[in-house]
Amino acid sequence: MEYKRFRIPNRDVKLTELEAMVTRTRAFQRLFYLKQLGLAHLVYPCATHTRAGHSIECLDEAARLLESIGVREKGDGWDEVRMAALLHDIGHVPFGHTLEDENQVLPKHDKGGRVDRVLTSLKNELNHKNACELIDRAKSILLAIAAKDEHGQDWRSDLVGNTVCADLLAYITTDAAWTGIEKRPGYYRVYDYFTVNDKPVGNGRVQKRLCIRLTKGGLRPDIVSAILDLLDMRYALTERVLFHHAKAVASAMLARSARLTDLRDEPALLQMGDEAFLDYLQTKAKEHPDKTNGQGALMLLQQLRSRNLHKRIFKVQWQAMVEWDKSMSSTDADTFCAKWRDSHTVEQMLTKIEDRFGLPRGALVLWCPDGKSGMKLVRVNVTWEQPGGWHSPVELRSDDVKRQFPGVHERVATIEHQYLDLWTFWIGMHPEHVTQAPAVIDALEGELQIKCDSVFIKTYATPHLPGFAKAARTYGTVDNTWRTKFAPEVSKRASGIAARENAVVDESTVGEAIHSVSEEERKVTKEGPRRKETKQPDLLNLAEQEEKNETKEPK
Repeated sequence: MEYKRFRIPNRDVKLTELEAMVTRTRAFQRLFYLKQLGLAHLVYPCATHTRAGHSIECLDEAARLLESIGVREKGDGWDEVRMAALLHDIGHVPFGHTLEDENQVLPKHDKGGRVDRVLTSLKNELNHKNACELIDRAKSILLAIAAKDEHGQDWRSDLVGNTVCADLLAYITTDAAWTGIEKRPGYYRVYDYFTVNDKPVGNGRVQKRLCIRLTKGGLRPDIVSAILDLLDMRYALTERVLFHHAKAVASAMLARSARLTDLRDEPALLQMGDEAFLDYLQTKAKEHPDKTNGQGALMLLQQLRSRNLHKRIFKVQWQAMVEWDKSMSSTDADTFCAKWRDSHTVEQMLTKIEDRFGLPRGALVLWCPDGKSGMKLVRVNVTWEQPGGWHSPVELRSDDVKRQFPGVHERVATIEHQYLDLWTFWIGMHPEHVTQAPAVIDALEGELQIKCDSVFIKTYATPHLPGFAKAARTYGTVDNTWRTKFAPEVSKRASGIAARENAVVDESTVGEAIHSVSEEERKVTKEGPRRKETKQPDLLNLAEQEEKNETKEPK
């Protein structure tokens, strides 16, 4: 068979005539304009590799796995598995993981309806009988991956896009290399231990599933270490790239701009690259009938393109989220994550806070990752020798593995628990308004019904956010009753003072606003009907006195 060679770092990938034909289409070439890691280049400047390069590498990994399980050229499933690997990302929209998985603005790229549309378009563009027939056979594999239904999957979908699969093996080393993560892959032995075994699925039915053998005349520590190397690399990628705080805030900014422009899952998105998509959002923002929302989206997009990111002002960690769920007796439908990953709920809350404090639309953004996804790799199917044959495939984290290999289970559980601890909830704020953050944090704690992480406030917000420490001291001296009642008015008045003087909101404008509001309240108290007064000090003078005290020489 004749092959076309594509050169990727350190090796050649051989494509058949039909596979190479697919790459010479507009539908596939568009993937060269989609970054594999979305907005991660704002943190790691070299992370600009593309989904097209990843798809070609995925085909190469699929070919290697096919060979490892004994499926040779033209063997059962050989050509459709390779084609499915090449096309597994064909339905991606620009910044797909940001808008679909992380922020749920759009439905997932591998859902059946979008897969159908994009493959139909691809076949129309090819207009080649053999290629179209092969794409139709590959389509069943792609739909099985999208359905995430155990009963509809088999070894072919496992090999392309399940747990330890061609997709994972293609991206994990490449993503680490382009982001500079210093993790040397040590999982090369895993290729020698893949096999296909029957797995019972009920009613006397079995499925052929891809799995990894843990034994060869007894437990093989090297294969266990190879799997753990994969788990460790995936953990590092999540910790340092996917959950990096700056990347998280940037993702939240893009998602907020998409919501403010009422972005929908439109067919036109499947014709755009990343830059074309940002231009498209910018046009939607300029033409949006709600000028407030349009201006907010435009501001966010301009900030992203100049890397002027929002500052983090609010943080919730994994354990606090778990405690919240327990205290609320939450069902799956109303957990903390389910609530704050819902686009409508998020937009409603952020808008309410912005309006309450006179902040411009888009001044706040929210990032809440999935709290129950866990580590996909620990669900890989494994098998081992036992009297009478091989054990039917079970998940690596299953009780069967725990009973048979307690040491293996303990090592896997340790990494999985560490992975869950990476979960972090963030709210970011426009840099020009961070002096209002203490009051906003107070309001957010009321809306979210959860406290901002105190260590974050002490070690990051207070020392690093300009004007935050002084605003917090000033805000903290105000009586709680007075603060709850008048904080929104103070915030609005501070914004007005800054706009009038063509300045930014800082401790000076906040102090002036507090002084103005407290003076008005004194007059109302004096002239109006007698009522219990809430003592409110002149905070402007208080702030000035604090400055004098700070500059005094120690006795």
